[in-house]
Amino acid sequence: MSSGVGLIRNHQLTDQVDYAYAAVADAPARCIWVAGACPLDPKGDTVAIGD
Repeated sequence: MSSGVGLIRNHQLTDQVDYAYAAVADAPARCIWVAGACPLDPKGDTVAIGD
């Protein structure tokens, strides 16, 4: 069992920023915190600005 917090990143979404989309802690119980993410197109540009 891990006692630290693991960060979940996906560099297929963007490698332009060091951003974690979720964090996981396994002790004493498994907890997952998720973050909002802006919608990106295949080029990495933000889409639906203001929506």
